[in-house]
Amino acid sequence: SYSLNNDNSEARWRLAMSNIKLGADPKETIELMQQAVLWHPNVASYNFDFASAYYHLWKQTNNSSYLTSMEEYITKTLNMQPGFSNLYSQAAYLEFKSGNIQKAIEYERLTLIANPDQTYGWVLLAKLYYDLGQKDQCIKAMEQAYIRSGETLVLKNNFQELKAAEDIRSVPFSVYFPEPSQ
Repeated sequence: SYSLNNDNSEARWRLAMSNIKLGADPKETIELMQQAVLWHPNVASYNFDFASAYYHLWKQTNNSSYLTSMEEYITKTLNMQPGFSNLYSQAAYLEFKSGNIQKAIEYERLTLIANPDQTYGWVLLAKLYYDLGQKDQCIKAMEQAYIRSGETLVLKNNFQELKAAEDIRSVPFSVYFPEPSQ
């Protein structure tokens, strides 16, 4: 048997994340997360970590209440740090992965207003428009990614294929974009 130091929020957080990875009971995981956030309720990075954790719980369980909690923590985090463009990019990625394309577009646009040279932000925006079948917006975003990337061959090829296609969804979106770092 083991016990956690009640003053160690980091240990509770790590145990909660381990629980998620191991597929443990979500109720126990949420309890650990709630205990951890009590120590740092106004720290943006902790709150965004909770948004990410709720996303992973939703992926495991398909329980839509976890998406609601994810949204609440994203909003809380962005209200704490409204000028930090990387948080918007991370929020856009979570929204994209959870299927909320319009919200993802909104967040990624805010990212790119603050940091227009972020290549992968433009790639994600292109992918979002691609998923919606909006060719003109997809092409514009892909062109911005291509220009900012130093004109990489992969972006160039996919950009040209998408531009030539009558229906962009007939062409695979072949550009990889990583999960934004925290």
